[in-house]
Amino acid sequence: MRVYDYRPDKAAMGSAFLAAFAIASYKLWTTSGSIIVLIFGLMMAAGAAKLAYDAFNHTPTIKFNRDTLWVRKTFGGVAEIPWSEVHNIKLMVFTLKYAGVFPVGKHQYLEIACEGGMFGAQRFRVSTETMRLPPGGAAEVALILQAAHLEAVGEAGVAMAGAGKRGWGVDLPPAEQPGSDFDADAALARYLASKEPDAQQPHGSPAPARMAMPQRPVFGRKTG
Repeated sequence: MRVYDYRPDKAAMGSAFLAAFAIASYKLWTTSGSIIVLIFGLMMAAGAAKLAYDAFNHTPTIKFNRDTLWVRKTFGGVAEIPWSEVHNIKLMVFTLKYAGVFPVGKHQYLEIACEGGMFGAQRFRVSTETMRLPPGGAAEVALILQAAHLEAVGEAGVAMAGAGKRGWGVDLPPAEQPGSDFDADAALARYLASKEPDAQQPHGSPAPARMAMPQRPVFGRKTG
């Protein structure tokens, strides 16, 4: 099993910084009585408490073995994800720009997409700054996780990750879902009824000419 520990030093420094803002906001509120200052101070106090909890929480940021990947959640707890449910892992870079032009900061994080999302894949974003890594180690961690995913499920498993049990784009329409009220006999009857006016048309009146449509190419082959 490989483990990437959490860095408590940055969380502790951030907690102290926000606590100082909270204390200053409280002193300002006692003299001014401003509701805005009070709300700001409460937000700073909540952020300081959250970072203090992170600093004393020794749960690893990421750990994994041949079968499972564990990811530390932002608000406590650990997500246990089998490799078979992982869709993809990639390193994302967010660049902060002054006036939208001049880069002044860069933030890297790992994005892990897996099964379980309410509207598609569930995504966990892990800041690489919270992990004990050497300089430039974020890209190496991403490659190691991708290699572990490949070793666990194979090339086909990685290629078909998130495709579903029937493959990419092979979803049954509602009429063909098991247990639906689709009536094949009624559908056939409607189809035959729509053909009856064409069958009753006199032979003397030629059918209107139809524009020939070019045949679309068909990919693959049908068997059986």
